[in-house]
Amino acid sequence: MSNVATPVPPTLEELEEYIAGDPCARDLGLHWQRDHDDNAVLCVTIDGSLINGLGVCHGGVLFLLADTALAYAARMRGGMHASTWGTVSYLRPARLGDTIFAYTRLIESSSKRAHFDVDLFTDQGEHIAIFRGQSVRVDPAKLADRS
Repeated sequence: MSNVATPVPPTLEELEEYIAGDPCARDLGLHWQRDHDDNAVLCVTIDGSLINGLGVCHGGVLFLLADTALAYAARMRGGMHASTWGTVSYLRPARLGDTIFAYTRLIESSSKRAHFDVDLFTDQGEHIAIFRGQSVRVDPAKLADRS
C-alpha cells in the first residue's frame, strides 16, 4: 500500500480564480467548463471578435487556448511554470459559435520540465487542432526582473 496522497483536482471555482489572475485569458473569454465525462476543460466560445478575415476563428486564438491549457496543466503539477515552446497543426477551422475544448495530456516530465500534447475539439466533437509544447518551472520573481 502506498503512502503517497492522491492530489485532489481543483474545483471549477478554483480554476476560474486562475483565469481571473490571467488578463489575456480572461479578456479573450477563456473559461472552464465540464465536458461530457465531467472533466474540467479549458475552453473558449468563438464570438465575432475572434474571427479573422477569412470568416473563421483566428489560428492565434486556438494556439493561445492550447498554450494556456498546457500552462494550467503544468501548474497543477506544483509550482509556477512557463511555456518555452509550442507548435500547432490545424486540422480544420473553428467557426463562429463553436465552443472549443482543450484536452491536455502529459507526455513526459522531470523536476524542471514537462512536455504536453493538447488536442482541441469543437462542442460537436470535431478534432480541429493538435498542439505539442513544453513548460519549465520558473521563479516568478526572476520572470519579473528585467535586469
